[in-house]
Amino acid sequence: ICAKLAKLGLDESRMLRLNALGRSVNTVSDELQRFCHVGVGEDGRQVFQVPPLQRLRSFKVVVTTCICASHIANSLRRDGAQSGWFSHVVVDEAGEATEPETLVPLSLIRPLAGRMVLL
Repeated sequence: ICAKLAKLGLDESRMLRLNALGRSVNTVSDELQRFCHVGVGEDGRQVFQVPPLQRLRSFKVVVTTCICASHIANSLRRDGAQSGWFSHVVVDEAGEATEPETLVPLSLIRPLAGRMVLL
């Protein structure tokens, strides 16, 4: 999805690909790494990280898995921010996800004005 959106004109200033924090950076193509937030781990190797909340809020699109959306929810909770701040949440292959998995990103929708699409 990230690669397709990039071809439509979204660049790394407007789109984030949030990966599992334990995933090896080397497993993600160079094409997609530019959309990821990468830092240096305790052992000196590159690791995926969650950007600071202020930076996270600057993205127009966040591409992630249902479970990795919990990193966003945790960041919001740590900063005491309101949980619902996405205007739209699209869950691709929603029929393949379990109901609890799907609830993670749906919990991030704005309470009154938010919309969800389950594909």
